[in-house]
Amino acid sequence: MTSGLSDIVTDERTGLIGERAFLAKVNGIVSESPSGQWCLIAIDLDHFRLFNDWYGREEGDFLLAEIGARLVEEEALTGGLAGYRGQDDFCLLAPFDKARIDALFDDISAFVAKRGTAGGFMPVFGIGLVDGPSTSMDLLDRALVAARNAKGDFRKRICVFRQPMIDQIEREYRLLSDFLHGLENGEIIFYLQPQCRMSTGKIIGVEALARWRRADGTMVPPDEFVPVLEKHGFITNLDCFIWEDVCAHLQAWTSLGHAAIPVSVNVSQVDFFLVDIPDHFQQLVEKYGLDPSLLKIEITESAYMESMAIVNDAASRLRKLGFLVFMDDFGSGYSSLNMLRDIELDAIKLDAQFLRMGSDGGHKGIHILESVINMAKSLNLPIICEGVETEEQVRFLKGQGCRYVQGYRFYRPMPADEFERIIDDGALLDMRGLVVKANEQIRTRELLDENVYSDSMLNNILGPVAMYSWRGGDIDIVRFNEQFYELIDSPAFHDLRRGIQRLMPRDERPKLFHLLSQAEDNELNGSAGMLRFLRYGGAVRRYFFRFYYLGKRDGGRLFYGSVRDVTELTALQAQMKLISRFSSDSMVFVRKLGSGIVYTVVAHGLERAMGLSVEEFQNELASGAFINRIVEDDVRAMLSDQDVFSVKEMLARFRIRTDSGELFDLSVKSDAVDDEATDVVAILVFRAH
Repeated sequence: MTSGLSDIVTDERTGLIGERAFLAKVNGIVSESPSGQWCLIAIDLDHFRLFNDWYGREEGDFLLAEIGARLVEEEALTGGLAGYRGQDDFCLLAPFDKARIDALFDDISAFVAKRGTAGGFMPVFGIGLVDGPSTSMDLLDRALVAARNAKGDFRKRICVFRQPMIDQIEREYRLLSDFLHGLENGEIIFYLQPQCRMSTGKIIGVEALARWRRADGTMVPPDEFVPVLEKHGFITNLDCFIWEDVCAHLQAWTSLGHAAIPVSVNVSQVDFFLVDIPDHFQQLVEKYGLDPSLLKIEITESAYMESMAIVNDAASRLRKLGFLVFMDDFGSGYSSLNMLRDIELDAIKLDAQFLRMGSDGGHKGIHILESVINMAKSLNLPIICEGVETEEQVRFLKGQGCRYVQGYRFYRPMPADEFERIIDDGALLDMRGLVVKANEQIRTRELLDENVYSDSMLNNILGPVAMYSWRGGDIDIVRFNEQFYELIDSPAFHDLRRGIQRLMPRDERPKLFHLLSQAEDNELNGSAGMLRFLRYGGAVRRYFFRFYYLGKRDGGRLFYGSVRDVTELTALQAQMKLISRFSSDSMVFVRKLGSGIVYTVVAHGLERAMGLSVEEFQNELASGAFINRIVEDDVRAMLSDQDVFSVKEMLARFRIRTDSGELFDLSVKSDAVDDEATDVVAILVFRAH
């Protein structure tokens, strides 16, 4: 911020000469000095106008006077020259001494911190070096460019001018100009990415993400334009636009009878210094007639860290007004977990980097993730884990008790009209929102407490487990529990512990080595698979193993493994497949779990005729999509006297349409099951006619 050339020789508040006199004197000093001796430093305070509003003009004047006195001191110590350019802008000609410049920056930062607890008013130093023939205006221009380059980056507040900065600024200014035109011409839109309950995949909410689609249809990536908007103070223009557009869409959805799905919107750190956030959102919900609970306000962890008092005050007011407040990107600032005690939140969003750390950073990343989740649980804070992309990550997070996710594994960001089609299907929605049951789960380490659990009780909980050592081509059992010993049930057990791969059919042995290699490569989730072993007497038994890599020990690689005998189960599965081959009927178990119904296809003799695999048939029954295959007149006839696919006894005949368009005659017979030993409540038999 500049005030133009000043005619004032000495400013009363700061005791410094004005800009015009400063530049004239700098020309004289530089022209008589060797190149490289001096640098010109442009000093600016971020958001100083807001500082005056927040703490009062008198405090602002005291701060300017204190900075001026420190620059006069520096001028005397170095033989340089200090000047005041107006408002919150200072300039200093000084030797290019990094240590002295760092000390000066620290002193001015301390002046600011002493008078204002918020972190958004810190100084910026832009440095123009005297390199060859240079005028004072050349030096000031370079220093100002460097200062602009440092703004918006709270890690790099001292910046030395380099020529490529000019090219970068020109590119950024062109982008800013295009953005402002795009904002006026409808190019700025938002996409929506659902947040899901992991256990069901159903949508509990959605996040609005800014997108820029140019008039020619090309997309400008967010990581290209958002940092530029933040750097130059235009991010609030974007945020305010998205907030209002989201509210307008929410009003339209509810007026058309769509489900009222809560939408998360992002608030940038600078927004708190330019807008009264609680008041602004209150005006928006009143304007569009919305319930405040439909808006979830996402504030980044870095905003809390940099401006704790201001942001926490706003968060408290937002929650009192009925809005939900989330901390976004938690963990990205590596802040203390204790910070969670002192702020008012409804949920935290876990930064995706923790998943990457868990995959690549070994046990350290796993322990960090466990600590974050357990801390949040102890504070009754729900967690939404962002950036979930793989099934392995889903399994790991489930094991940690994380219930809510957002990421490509479930949904990619999509245009608003595409999301509207999704919310028309009520089966995809979960209107309960975030539910916290923080104390219901046992932490695994609790099981190791000898004051709570005896060895016998713990072994009964864990079931058959053992530790394996892999050295060269041999897999040895090195530790085991009583349940494992009973499972193996061999009189020669201790002789069989060495080189257990010898107890397997030869063609099965590579699978064992492969599972152990998989567990070593994926420490988060381990590996799992079925293996065949030869029992004494030549009988073959099938066991389902789950292996986890523990590390290197005594020259080998150590693994933990749980195991269960699935010989009878796999035999039953094989028998059911056999039934499907030799029966022309399809059989479905109807199971009642809680308040819901689950369909399990146990035999599918009609697979080829219906054109549906076991999985497809089962999924269509569960989602209700199979009803859409039935000819409309037949559906009406079925509904007239009984429930379709009821758990009660019934018999119905109807026609379905296959994917190829052919009509296919079917009947279904339902028999109720009254047996407390199973959760099966009915059996459906589908037969072709």
